[in-house]
Amino acid sequence: MEIGALLIGIIPGVISCFFGLKLQRIVLAITWVIVGFYLMNAILSPMTIDPNFALVLKIGAGLILGAFSMKLQKIGWFILLFVLGFMIVYTTTSPIWYNYLLGIVVGAILGILATFLYEPMIIISSSLVGAYSIVSSIIQYFHIETATYTIVLFIVIALLGLITQFSNFRKIKT
Repeated sequence: MEIGALLIGIIPGVISCFFGLKLQRIVLAITWVIVGFYLMNAILSPMTIDPNFALVLKIGAGLILGAFSMKLQKIGWFILLFVLGFMIVYTTTSPIWYNYLLGIVVGAILGILATFLYEPMIIISSSLVGAYSIVSSIIQYFHIETATYTIVLFIVIALLGLITQFSNFRKIKT
């Protein structure tokens, strides 16, 4: 991975993690571009496909999802939180059918919370997604294989983003 690819993951991650609420429309679009890119990457990873064509497909999926989120902002946040909730359960439990159901329930709860507690959920989700983007870029660039360090790094960056955004949120509200 080149330094340019590292920055493509880190810059949007920093914007999302630390300025998610202030720049929510842009962050939502950036987040969906990242989600679309990684989603297409997961879909294409088992396939043998020309790397340049795969990159075009990944960028295209990201741009389509980013444009969708700009038009339907609250639906975009609902879906993002739904996917985030599902992925938290999916990655932390064993692949048994009732865990998928649990993931759907957790995702639905987070999605519904996103519509009622709009600003706090934007802060939480943008901090988590931004921290994930930063950490995953660092992992790929430096070829880090130890999970403990990456989890600690993710938690630290996410907490810094949450603290920064919630402190700015209080200043805006008062």
